Amino acid sequence: MNRTFLVAFSIGCVTLSSVAAQASTIVPVSQQMTVDSDGDGVVDLLDNAPGTSNPFQEDMDTDQIGDAIDPTPTTSVPNLGDPFLGIAPALSITAGSNANFDYILMNAAPPGTWGHIDLDFDQDTVTDAVYFGPLTTSFNSMSIPPSLYVGPTWDLYTPGTYTVAMKAYGPGMHSQYWALPNVTVLPVPEPSSLVLVVLGAAAAAIAWRRRPSR
Repeated sequence: MNRTFLVAFSIGCVTLSSVAAQASTIVPVSQQMTVDSDGDGVVDLLDNAPGTSNPFQEDMDTDQIGDAIDPTPTTSVPNLGDPFLGIAPALSITAGSNANFDYILMNAAPPGTWGHIDLDFDQDTVTDAVYFGPLTTSFNSMSIPPSLYVGPTWDLYTPGTYTVAMKAYGPGMHSQYWALPNVTVLPVPEPSSLVLVVLGAAAAAIAWRRRPSR
């Protein structure tokens, strides 16, 4: 099983294209055919311009990139190639929290591209969930809730280190290899520790208020 972990090494300010105004979402693979991000009546998985309304699927050059986003609508460019999905460095989260990944495409996508990222939580190359959102050369954020998938290889409720495999798909492009970011799940702090922190902060505040004036 050939997989490559493609990492974006630097994180700048997040700048989203106008398509990011659409509401990104993440669903189990069984619900993937219910997502229509641009509301044009064509589900994202079948839409040749999933982030821009194109209800009649106009595609003059028949390259499967809808005219609504095609940079060369009269010249066929059937395959824009591998977008090279980049994932920001590994995460550390508290058990029960969302795993929020920053992601980016290293190669340019059609203007205003919206697409999807397949997620494989058990490393069997079969998609377990699908994220629908902007695919751009600026950073975007994907949030994976702990309830989305729970199993021996991925459990955001249980301390440990887990790996999720990701592949990006957009009109005319798709990742040839899986990106493999990790997330380390840390135990929830003991309540006694939290109480001590709160009491310590309160004591410090009282001491500050009582300090002698000069």
